[in-house]
Amino acid sequence: MDYASMGFIKAGKNRLRILEMLSAGFATQAEISHRLRMPEQLVSKALKELEDREFAKAAAQKNQKGYTITEKGLKIFRQVTQKG
Repeated sequence: MDYASMGFIKAGKNRLRILEMLSAGFATQAEISHRLRMPEQLVSKALKELEDREFAKAAAQKNQKGYTITEKGLKIFRQVTQKG
């Protein structure tokens, strides 16, 4: 288990919420902001942090720029959210 990465995700509740949303699939920054009721500035900052750690990556879908979760991001998300 990667405890440093788990701590990084747990320390920023916005990062965890964004990873949760991205675990369901592609989303634009505006969609994340709207669904999570977060200012776009906070979403942008959290996405940058997640990208820097390779937990999320920029992607394009149907001519829209957005984000997806990486395998590394999905793995750490599952570790952070597993029960017991």
